[in-house]
Amino acid sequence: MPHILAGDALLHHPHTIAKTKLTEIMAHYFITGASSGIGAALVSRLLDDGHKVSAVARRATKLESLGATAGERFLALPADVCDADALSAAIDRANSAMGQIDVAILNAGIYTPQNALDIAPESYRRHMDVNYMVVNALPRLVDGMARAGRGQIAARCHRLPDGAGLPKAAAYGPTKAALISLAESIHFGLAPKGIDVRVICPGFVGNRSHCGK
Repeated sequence: MPHILAGDALLHHPHTIAKTKLTEIMAHYFITGASSGIGAALVSRLLDDGHKVSAVARRATKLESLGATAGERFLALPADVCDADALSAAIDRANSAMGQIDVAILNAGIYTPQNALDIAPESYRRHMDVNYMVVNALPRLVDGMARAGRGQIAARCHRLPDGAGLPKAAAYGPTKAALISLAESIHFGLAPKGIDVRVICPGFVGNRSHCGK
């Protein structure tokens, strides 16, 4: 089954791709939702550790500022994760410019508090499009990693004991449960191809979603 990691374990866990620890080599990381919060922190940390980073987000100016001092080790890729064609193009450009992606961290996500007495279906659809439809990235990622015979795909989730829900999270919670199920399901087909699947389940952090900004 895929690894379920808590906190910042992704950066400290001894990854193994082709029996080599990624923390000991310069790896190519592809990160969505990279312009703020957890995504921006990951970009900063990975660049500081000497890795190459291809970063995806809608806010181009924010992206550019993240890698201002990283030179050729950083590639800004303005794109909307809900646009399958744009995301595929971003992956193609990352592979072409920076070499085969070693680790894809599918981090993009939104959280809008919901009123159970005033259900807004459009908000529920938007949560699903952003939080769950990382599927938009999978065809290109899986194809490249399968041909390389190695790779790691990690999705950022949120997990509560026994899958419990949270107040006002009726649109958000189910998307993350679906994402965990997706990871568990594709693991069986990808593991034999050398592709490691993980989900990362951090606690609450001071990002725009959780702070309501």
